[in-house]
Amino acid sequence: TSFKAYLLAYGVFRFALEFVRGNPKMAAGLSGSQLFLLVTLPLLFGYFAHRWKLQTRRTLVEAT
Repeated sequence: TSFKAYLLAYGVFRFALEFVRGNPKMAAGLSGSQLFLLVTLPLLFGYFAHRWKLQTRRTLVEAT
């Protein structure tokens, strides 16, 4: 989980960083790295949202 959190934080940082680097743009004014991150970052966000939802549900069950 720590490694996935690192990947998420690094991905967000890298996406922003790509705007100031001189990499060639591929599509919609975005670099190849940004296009890759547009696919992978939502997957990581979804992973953490799912884990949070399960943990919340588990906490509610334990409280009753």
